[in-house]
This record gives sequence, C-alpha cells and structure tokens, in this order.
Amino acid sequence: MNPNSIFEYVKNNIDEEGRFASDVLPDDPMPTVPRPLGAEDAYYYTTEVPSDTEGAEQAVKLLKQHIAIPCLESKRRLYDHLTKIVVAGICDPFLEKFNAEELTPEAMELAEEFFYNSSHREPVKFALLIFGLYGMESLKDTHPDLWEDLMTLARCEEFTFFFLYSCRATNFAPQEEIWQLLHCTNSWGKVYAINSAEFNTPGKQQWLIENGYDLSIEYPPLSVKMIIEGKLAEVLQAEEIDYDTYKGAAAILNNFVLLLNNFAPGVIEQNFNTTSIDLEQLLNNLLRHSKKFATSPEELLDVVALCIGLNTLVETQNWYKLSANQCHTIIATCDSIIYQKDWQKEIDETLITDEGVNYPLCDFAFEVDIDIWQRLFDYFCEHPTETKLLPYLLAFTSDERSQQVLDTVEKNIYQYLVDQNALLVPLRYLRKHPGKGVSIIIAALTSLYDWPRGIACMILDEWGPENLTPALRHALLTAQSLSNHPVINSRIECLLTGKKYKIEDLLQE
Repeated sequence: MNPNSIFEYVKNNIDEEGRFASDVLPDDPMPTVPRPLGAEDAYYYTTEVPSDTEGAEQAVKLLKQHIAIPCLESKRRLYDHLTKIVVAGICDPFLEKFNAEELTPEAMELAEEFFYNSSHREPVKFALLIFGLYGMESLKDTHPDLWEDLMTLARCEEFTFFFLYSCRATNFAPQEEIWQLLHCTNSWGKVYAINSAEFNTPGKQQWLIENGYDLSIEYPPLSVKMIIEGKLAEVLQAEEIDYDTYKGAAAILNNFVLLLNNFAPGVIEQNFNTTSIDLEQLLNNLLRHSKKFATSPEELLDVVALCIGLNTLVETQNWYKLSANQCHTIIATCDSIIYQKDWQKEIDETLITDEGVNYPLCDFAFEVDIDIWQRLFDYFCEHPTETKLLPYLLAFTSDERSQQVLDTVEKNIYQYLVDQNALLVPLRYLRKHPGKGVSIIIAALTSLYDWPRGIACMILDEWGPENLTPALRHALLTAQSLSNHPVINSRIECLLTGKKYKIEDLLQE
C-alpha cells in the first residue's frame, strides 16, 4: 500500500468524532482561495453543465484495453487520463457505456489498486464508480474490510458524493451509513447525505429541522426537502415551539426565499417539487414565533435576513410563491419585529466589551444602517491583529475610510505574515482598486505561503501591466525564488513578460 496515497491521508486525518480533520488533500492543485472539499464535483451535481462524454468514452476505451491485456502501461494510460479530467463529469455516460457484465477480476483488482494507492483524487473516484458497477450492497456483504475503508473515505467530503452515487448505481441506500455521514460532515458531503437520507420518523424529522442547515456552505435547494420531509408546516402551526426548532425553521425558510431569488420560477418548477409549500402560511407562523424569540439584536438577524430576501422578491417582482400584497404585508410584520425599539443605546453599550467585539451585533448594526465604523476602526487601531474586523471596515463605499484601514494594515504589515489567511480580506478589496495597497500586495507575494502569493498574482494580472511598478516587479522576482508551485510560477512568468496568463497553456505543457 502506498503510504502517500489519498486513502492513507484521509484515514490518518479522521479525528475521534469520525470527522475528516483537514481542509485540503495532498494533491490540491491551486494555491489560491481554497474551495470546500467536494465543491468542484458539486458544480456538476447542482448545475446543468453537460457531461464530459468524450472523457467518459476515453475512460471506457482505456479500461477495456487494460482488462483485455493487463499491464503497467495500460494502467498508467488510464491513470494519466483520469488525472486530467473531472470524474464527476463522466459518471453518467461512463455507466451508460460500461456495464456490470463487462466487469472482470482484473477490473476489480485495478479499482482496488487505484482506491488504496492513488496519489490523486480523481482515480480514487473512478475506483468508486467501478465498485458501484460491482454493486455496493454486494461489496458490503462480500468485502467487509473494503466496505469499512469506503466508509472511512466517505467521511472526507471530497468523496461523500461518489460513495453515495456508487451506492445509488444499484439502488442501494444504506441508511445506517448515511446517518453516520450526516453526523460527520458539514459541507457538500452533508448536502449529498441529506438528499440520500430518509426522514421517516418524528425524531429524524426533528433532527432535520434543527440540524439540517448546520452547513458551512450555501445550498438553498436543500430547503425544499427540509420543509416537506421535516413537516415544517405542521411544526410551525403549534402554539409554541422550542428555541432550537425556531432557529432551524428560520434557517430553512430563509434558504427557501434565497432559492426563489436565485432560481427562475421555471427552473424551480422543473427541478424542485414545491407545489405543496404554502410560503405565506409558513412565514406568518414563523414570525408569530419570532415575537417570542427575537428580542435582542443578535436574535433579530434571522428576521433581518428574511426581510432582505423578501425585499429582493419585491424589487424583482418575483410573485412565484407570494403575491405582491402578501410580500409587502409580511415585510411590514418583519419591520415591526426588527424595529420594536430603538437599538442604538444597546449597541453603544455592548458593541465592544472587555471580552472583545460582539460580531453578531456588528452584523445587526450594519443591516439596520447604524453607523459603528469609527468605533470598530478605533478598536482595530489598538488591536491590529483582529482581522475579523476587516470585512466590516472595508464594507463602506467611502474611499477615505477604506484608505485609513489600508494604511493601518500597511503600518502593521509584518504582524500579518505569520497567518496565511490574515491578508485575504484586504487582498479581496484591492482586486477592484488598482494601484492601492502596493505594500500589501508585496507582503503577500513575498510571504511564506503560496495561498496569498497566488491571490496576489491573480490581482496583478487583473490590474494590468500599467500598474506593475518596479517595486512590484522586484517582489515578483522574490516570489519566483520562493515558490515551487507550477501554477504560481507560470503566473509570475506571465506577469514579468507582459503575457496574459492562461491555465490552458500550463495544462498543455
């Protein structure tokens, strides 16, 4: 077994609670802003992007060649092909073009080798497709050790989808295992697990309401299943509900409104079964309960979010689930709850305490247009490593205020170099402000970490050559000597030679 394989890395990073304890995998190709594990595959799962039929056909061809004459060369050709494609894009056409009758012991042997020894994630995913053709239920019965290893891998959210997809290939939905995955994932893996789970008991339905949207990513379509299978309408009709139920219901309905704002009515009708959902009734019942629970600025954030979402429906004249009158009436109810009192005094007294900054209160103040910038900025000047303040401080359109923040960051720049995430927000701001914050860009380029270095290169590419000062050129040369990453080095070379960076050129090398 390869000690540096993807499987070994996942196995060695499962914590005591059964969760994958890393945010990355060893083969991560891009040292820029990392995406949640499983995000690339989610693109195929959640959009109408066409399948990679050509990639699937080539995979079938190469697999059949290996089955016919198993050898190292045929194995290498298939492996190399898989590392150059996104396996999520070939799943459906591959299963259409290669069926279980074509499986041989050689194919299963190859799948196990890819599964246990691959140093790249895509061949591992391909192995799971082969296991799916074999039949995951049969594999569970006949290969219990392999099944346990598959469950271990599925705890890493890069592979949860493939585990469940492979089960579904033979209509197998192992609810016990799916329930385990629900409790050890919180991103795309949890989305897939919820969509595969059966919530057929009151206890499971309550869990879905209270815990379903405990997610680190945003996926509004999940709200449809939560409303229907969680029987949310019945729950909210009760005279009283507990706090956890209220918070879960608020998250679900906010996401449903987000679904309405992000998807056209025709798309919703085609892809999501919302016919039985009476949104007016759901929202009115939720707001009835809000009057009990939303009595502080922090607890009002759910109502504020709902109000923002409903106002967006009004602005876009989206009357798919609510009429104009219904929408305005519910907004008025939201406003009466939000502005039940003047919050200025409470915000002044509790925004900053001996314990630090009250960030939920910051959120509330920003949403209801209470200006707290100066107090936050003064605190930041005294505590320049409190980088959580930067999104708030740079959110204003005032150039004067933003420049004060940038000046403070530049003044304390060396304090940010020990953390690869510290400069992320200023860098994001500078992306749209060419020529500003040059010393911040230089610090990112010459840091110890490839992540901020990669982001800085991307920013300079967008700024254009006219903003490439001698100091930035010198920093790029330094960055070139510090980085061993091919993508970053390619970006740097393009910037120094005045060429436009294209990832396709690197892939062809």
